[in-house]
Amino acid sequence: MLNIILPIFDDASEVNHNNYGDLPLILQTVSDRPIIAWALSHIDPLPTEKRYYVISTEQYIDKHHIDKLLPLYTDNEITFVRLKQNTQGMPCSILMAMDLINENEPVLVSSVDQYININLHKHLEYFRANNSDAGCIGFQSVHPKWSYAELSDNNLVERVAEKIPISKNALTSTYYFSSARKMNEAIMLNILRGKKFEEKYYLSACLNELIIKGKKVLYSKMEASDYINFYSKEKVIEFAKYLEEQSNRIKHLTYRYSELFNAKDIQSLKQLFLPEVTLEDSFTPKISGFKPVVNFYASLFKSVKILSFEPYKIAIVDQDSSMIRFKLQLDEEYYEGVDILRFRSMKLFSISAYLHKRSKT
Repeated sequence: MLNIILPIFDDASEVNHNNYGDLPLILQTVSDRPIIAWALSHIDPLPTEKRYYVISTEQYIDKHHIDKLLPLYTDNEITFVRLKQNTQGMPCSILMAMDLINENEPVLVSSVDQYININLHKHLEYFRANNSDAGCIGFQSVHPKWSYAELSDNNLVERVAEKIPISKNALTSTYYFSSARKMNEAIMLNILRGKKFEEKYYLSACLNELIIKGKKVLYSKMEASDYINFYSKEKVIEFAKYLEEQSNRIKHLTYRYSELFNAKDIQSLKQLFLPEVTLEDSFTPKISGFKPVVNFYASLFKSVKILSFEPYKIAIVDQDSSMIRFKLQLDEEYYEGVDILRFRSMKLFSISAYLHKRSKT
């Protein structure tokens, strides 16, 4: 079980400061989804059993109906931890859920005011495969808004600094801990040291406590262009433009997939696939993994003399999915159907084909 903690700071001054009327930033909508839902978009697809813990003040949860809103965007269990007032930072809030989480289970802590366009499963597998006690995900920057990690060989974190660019390795607000016990111990040690920044405790600084104890903390890299933190209204506008660009790129890749499939170009087609790509259609069981999926396409292409793939409608479904309505000829057999293509980091990770036989005319 992966325990996902989402702390939300109740900042009453935020509404007026950002000119959002009566709504806080995380409830502003972009492409018909609130930002808090976009913040889950890199987490909820994780192919593992998980539960959420949302921590905020009782007033904030009730006033903005957070307990009604979030279940609309995930089918996973959510526990709402209601505080009487704000704490002195994310680490303090996390401790309020300490008794609810099995101390031997892994934890992911993530901010709800960020959008990260990554395959999170790949990053978590990197941490687990290397027996990391904790992990952070980051990008290249020198802006003093972020936390920064100083690295040694093999992306080992040597130390972390809050709001000080000690390197170009900036951190997102998504942190992994191999167990809740290690996370809680690091938080309590940091609080006992009184390590605050501008009168608040930060989770990034707690990684230093693990490093001091000789624990392994890893840094996993992502592209800066795929990270947006919604710290201003301008960033919300920037995100809307980003989604539009993503939509155009997905549409281009969808047309590219259609062209390569029709050309039976297996060498170029496989360049579109993620290592964990899956394929399912109306006639075969689900196929998982890069090599089995490539072998399926290669076998199909070799088995027919005539292959004609005619897309007559291509549409964008959402920020990472597209749909192709098509007609297909395989030698003397004719089909009609729909392909649903799902992308991560502009690579195909899921192909679902729903088709049926039709007459030639």
